[in-house]
Amino acid sequence: MLTIKDFTIDHENLVNLLSVATYGNYWPVIKAFKSDAEKGLFDNCECREDKWAKALMHGKGVVVYDCYEMDSELNEGEEPTKHYLTMENVQKGLELMRDEYPRHYADLMEEEDDAITGDVWLQLAVFGELIYG
Repeated sequence: MLTIKDFTIDHENLVNLLSVATYGNYWPVIKAFKSDAEKGLFDNCECREDKWAKALMHGKGVVVYDCYEMDSELNEGEEPTKHYLTMENVQKGLELMRDEYPRHYADLMEEEDDAITGDVWLQLAVFGELIYG
């Protein structure tokens, strides 16, 4: 049996989680809002994950496009489905992972997380369930 403690959602942990969730993963395309960039929110950010985490930590959201469907379901000229990721979704994804996928949550807690761990979390945060395996 795994004993799992709570995950602290701070900027550094969120950057790491977003990084492992998107590294080599083909379905999500994440974008921050241009208006946040224009307001200087992303000044001094070192990478895209840093921008996304900063937006989330400041109560903003980011857009997650589901590009998996682009290969099979979209007709020419259609765009992928747009989802919004907020801190509420971040928390929801972590809670679902802790409760329903404890092995992946344990990997996160033990700093053994990888692209699979991140993908599980992101799908749970965006969709509320695993839909891509």
